[in-house]
Amino acid sequence: MVNRFTSWFWFGNEKYCKCCHYIATNLARSKASFSDIENASRSGCLRCTIILKGLSNFAYFWEDALPDGQPYIHQRQQTVFVKWSSRSTHDGLLKFPMQQFLFAIDEGTIHCSASSCLNVSVAAPEVLPDLLVRRGIVDDSSSDICFDTIKTWFENCSAKHNACKAKATEEVIGFLPTRLIDVHAVKLTPADQIVDKKCKYAALSHSWGLKAERKKPVPKLRNSNQKDRQKGIVWHELTKTFQDAIIAARRLGLDYLWIDSLCIIQDNDDDWAVQSSQMGKIYGEADLVISATRSNTGDMGLFHVRDGAHHIDVNGYNMSVRLQHTHDNFFTAHKPKLDQNPLFTRGWCFQERILAKRIIHFTAKELIWECNEQLWCECQTIQREAEDRMEGHSTRKEFKRKLSTLLRSQDQKQKNQCWLDILAGYSARSLTFESDRLPALSGIVQQVATPERGRYLAGMWESDLPQSLLWYPPMMRRELRKHVVRSPGVPTWAWPAVGMEIAPHIEKHKEVRTVAEVLEVQCSPKTADPFGQVKGGHLLLKAPVVEVKLVEGDHEDYKALVAFDDDVQRFWPDSYSTDYLPPDGSTVLCLGIQLDMRESHLQGFSCLILRSSTIDHEFLRIGKMNCPSRWAQRAETRTVKIL
Repeated sequence: MVNRFTSWFWFGNEKYCKCCHYIATNLARSKASFSDIENASRSGCLRCTIILKGLSNFAYFWEDALPDGQPYIHQRQQTVFVKWSSRSTHDGLLKFPMQQFLFAIDEGTIHCSASSCLNVSVAAPEVLPDLLVRRGIVDDSSSDICFDTIKTWFENCSAKHNACKAKATEEVIGFLPTRLIDVHAVKLTPADQIVDKKCKYAALSHSWGLKAERKKPVPKLRNSNQKDRQKGIVWHELTKTFQDAIIAARRLGLDYLWIDSLCIIQDNDDDWAVQSSQMGKIYGEADLVISATRSNTGDMGLFHVRDGAHHIDVNGYNMSVRLQHTHDNFFTAHKPKLDQNPLFTRGWCFQERILAKRIIHFTAKELIWECNEQLWCECQTIQREAEDRMEGHSTRKEFKRKLSTLLRSQDQKQKNQCWLDILAGYSARSLTFESDRLPALSGIVQQVATPERGRYLAGMWESDLPQSLLWYPPMMRRELRKHVVRSPGVPTWAWPAVGMEIAPHIEKHKEVRTVAEVLEVQCSPKTADPFGQVKGGHLLLKAPVVEVKLVEGDHEDYKALVAFDDDVQRFWPDSYSTDYLPPDGSTVLCLGIQLDMRESHLQGFSCLILRSSTIDHEFLRIGKMNCPSRWAQRAETRTVKIL
């Protein structure tokens, strides 16, 4: 075979074969295939030899691909991309999977610089500076190298990040949680027994997991064992995550650790309500939040041996190559993939992550540092991704930095948008107990609350009514909506009532007219936390109403409404559970909230769909719908009470 990449030339100060050049510059019309790399390696190209040896360890990705199994390689910045064609076994369509790989020198010297928290000095061939710019990730996440990295990030953040420094307000100066765990004596210590009120403490962010999935029960603080816990906590009673968190706090020079199950009296409702209302301070004032991001339960722990790196030797240089895993969950509040970072799917942890000043994430593949100003990782690609997104004006910017910045903003418009982003992200998270839906957001709510917003009513701000009543679950299959679990005590007009992902709605436009008037709204807190659980409420609206019939739709994923004999409109209920919807043929109300008169939109009525409750003249929400303007023209104004 003739090698089309045998010639050599200089590009800047670097020597390339043409194959290297095509890979590095990613020229659209000159793709370098795996065969090209093999030929260039035989011709003596060191760079191509390294790429060939590294990628050969991962050939199982493409060796059975169709139609020709020939992958193509290119490079962007310090990442090597491999793309190939494959025919789907499900639909027969041609797919183009892609994997990304990182090459690294196995040994290097860490040092800090002004531009980056961590750089690596390596003795690398001059021809390979664009590949060998980082030290390889060590296998054991409990190693001294890993903790040296965490300490460097911690020191850099503490010294240089103004947004991550302690707030100088009377409310938080000297704040300590009611109870903490002494990580040296391994015992519960009440805050009033701690002499140094400025002591440093960490807080643990973790998932209890489903009871059926736990190998070891979660140790708890109860009224009956509180005195014993203050004398000492038996080490083998702790889950691996708790043990690892205590060890991590010690190694990072922190004296105390806060863990929810051991620092809140679990069988005392009053203590639970008080402590849950302080989550904003507990996580916000912690010197560091230690996050068991990879763990479904406490059995997995923080530390583990990480895999995926293959070691290669080329001309005496010891190197490693591994798959570059995605960092997408650190750039978006959208519902994350469970197999990547299970903790990110949890509601309590969503709040903890936003409120924390700084977090160290123990993920399956590497350590990741997330604070109010920066995002760092062991492989050193996440910061470059963040810069790329900033330069490209991406809407998917760093999740924590974006929301933390908006929460601190004095601009009310920005805070309003922040609240909507938080609702969309938080509602997509799951909770072991749906009754926690409001308490698990309480800490954030305290930071968002202002006198201008008015009362907080089961997840809704008084000033946003009635427009905010138009929240809705994103469209999904009927089968998924059958399993909605109602949050106890929450009125049906508030989004926590459905216990599922919702899209918040506040539409303010000169051609969008609000046609409903709030006459009265009440919501009763269940505990001492005004932002926590509720025990019912009602809403009295004066609005245009149309009576319609609920019938089965012509597709399995939606119902339909019939008005004025034969005017049929599709309708997606909030839930298809049998106790949620009335029987087909029942009369329901279409209650108008807003009238949209924009020519660029489908002009019509944004409505709540209501069914009768068991009490006369009182109604329950079953969904939201955009109705045609002709319905609005025939509506009658009524006063309606919604529970």
